[in-house]
Amino acid sequence: MSVDWAKPAEFLQENNLVYRIGQYDLIALKTESKVLPAASINKILIEKITEIESREQRRVKGRERADLKDQIVVNASSASAAEKLLSHLRKAIGSLPVVPLAVENNVPGTITGWVSDHFPEGFVPGNSASISTDEGGVIKLKNIDLLSQDVRSHIDAGGRVTKIALT
Repeated sequence: MSVDWAKPAEFLQENNLVYRIGQYDLIALKTESKVLPAASINKILIEKITEIESREQRRVKGRERADLKDQIVVNASSASAAEKLLSHLRKAIGSLPVVPLAVENNVPGTITGWVSDHFPEGFVPGNSASISTDEGGVIKLKNIDLLSQDVRSHIDAGGRVTKIALT
């Protein structure tokens, strides 16, 4: 795996590693590594499901299974990528008293709940979304009412909303 600073925008010259927009500085850390194989994710998922089923004497079904899988993927990528960025930034500037943003709730689970039930005040659904399936597939929806029965049937079958357009 290789890790290095990179220009944060294509139009910048090669040696320009910071782009300032108002009071914000945009930086980019480029990493090249192997993607976590699906077999590894499934192995971890089966271990977690087996542990829960054994401990709680119950079956882990559709939505919960999808939530567990989402947690494995998020934990393996987003959090570690953010921490790598902060680690490299600390090495470059000496000190940086920040921590990665942590969410209390599973994001796909939350937005799936919005589509299933209701959107919070101030959030209006757009007309496109992506839904992941238990089998590892992705359903891409465009130009559709996200509150329609068609979309609801995908969620009822265990699908998880992973991307959503808001207006």
